[in-house]
Amino acid sequence: MNANESGVKQISNRYSTPAQQASMKVMAAIFIPVGVMFSMWLPAAIQFYFACLSIPGVLQTWILFRPAVRKRLGLSPLPDPKTLAAASPASKNPFKNFKQSIQDAQKGFTERRAVKSQASAAERRVHDEAALQEKYWETLRDRMAEQERMKKMNKRP
Repeated sequence: MNANESGVKQISNRYSTPAQQASMKVMAAIFIPVGVMFSMWLPAAIQFYFACLSIPGVLQTWILFRPAVRKRLGLSPLPDPKTLAAASPASKNPFKNFKQSIQDAQKGFTERRAVKSQASAAERRVHDEAALQEKYWETLRDRMAEQERMKKMNKRP
């Protein structure tokens, strides 16, 4: 008997794609025991604080997933869960999607680094060109000042 047959409905899970649902199962299997293990030694007041923070979040999700509330607030309607399931086939291996996400992130990082290095190379060229122009104008001013001094020396009796 699954959660929906037992009368317990998962609020947001029905609007997730099958790949997301598989990933959420893996994350729940890992993070729930780890969270319980770490929070067992925390004071009761902190546990109460976590509960007080979680309840409004669950209520907010429950309220905002209601079609009438969404319509009244001007929010777009949620997609049909059946179309989500058809659009995204379930992955047999939830770690495959995770691995693909990591590879996509690495690819994006590499591309950003390449763009950044190109930009810094262009900035260096602009800086070097500006320094070269400044040196040119400084040399030109020095030569003109030298010519003026020579003219003044030649005009003296």
